[in-house]
Amino acid sequence: MYQPMKKERIEQFVVWMIFAVLFVPLFIVRNPLTDQFIATFFSQSMFFQIVVEILVVGWLALAFSGKKFRPNWRDPVVISVNIFMLLLIVSQFFSVDFERSFWSVQDRMTGLFHYLPLWALFLVLHSILKHKQELWARLVRFSTMVSVIVALIAICEQFSSSSNSISSTLSNPNHLAAYLLIHVFLAIWLFLDSKQKWNLLI
Repeated sequence: MYQPMKKERIEQFVVWMIFAVLFVPLFIVRNPLTDQFIATFFSQSMFFQIVVEILVVGWLALAFSGKKFRPNWRDPVVISVNIFMLLLIVSQFFSVDFERSFWSVQDRMTGLFHYLPLWALFLVLHSILKHKQELWARLVRFSTMVSVIVALIAICEQFSSSSNSISSTLSNPNHLAAYLLIHVFLAIWLFLDSKQKWNLLI
């Protein structure tokens, strides 16, 4: 009786941490020099990695408890992603600047150090969502709601700032454009997939 309840709580914790990952675009920090809240890609990346590391600990506890929560290593998508990560790791040893290839730079965070938690998050999502398919729609809906908040902040920034470079909470206009573009199509999918379109946001 105790063991199933404990496993259920851990699984619920993992699900909540997956939702926490979607909060990354809204994560901002206070600048001690100006006493203002700012958004930096580096701080958001660190927040993402911390959340994913906590998430992975919970997922590993579930994975050791049963095969249900383990990834299907024979899945073509999993194989493709694993091959990509293997090639990425091997390429580190042939890079011109190993240190930069691993750590990248603060305003980009595209090194191996950032790809490793992305890979871990992919394995967690693959393992959890394969038997919780109803969670997909909830995650997409929640992520779309977060993107609406980011877009509203961008609109307010447009009217309150004299600059033509609008980045909202993502610190970079290019990142903002890519993030919102993805969610435009996700919103369209949610709208078309919803049977009660007026109740989509409920």
